[in-house]
Amino acid sequence: MTLNKTDRIVITLGKQIVHGKYVPGSPLPAEAELCEEFATSRNIIREVFRSLMAKRLIEMKRYRGAFVAPRNQWNYLDTDVLQWVLENDYDPRLISAMSEVRNLVEPAIARWAARTRDFQRIWRRLNRR
Repeated sequence: MTLNKTDRIVITLGKQIVHGKYVPGSPLPAEAELCEEFATSRNIIREVFRSLMAKRLIEMKRYRGAFVAPRNQWNYLDTDVLQWVLENDYDPRLISAMSEVRNLVEPAIARWAARTRDFQRIWRRLNRR
């Protein structure tokens, strides 16, 4: 699968944050510096910031820029964040905690799906092709 420029920059900056190049509380380089570093436009960098904010890796501060969020605020349920964390710092406690969360959440989701099933809608979607 080919990634677009935004996704490639999100991956690069995300890994740099998780791997410790930018520590929690520290600022990321200014938009102009990132534009130059990645040879891209401000619009792309702003899109990258939105993605990193959705992953809760950064916080935007008005007139001050992007800052790395505290680790306890990172979205570990985001598959990218979890993958980057595990690449850098394999912690069995994190795996155990994630397994515990899955064991709590997945049965509830399965019960909800079974209660709210709509066979006609499922049939229509399966036969839409």
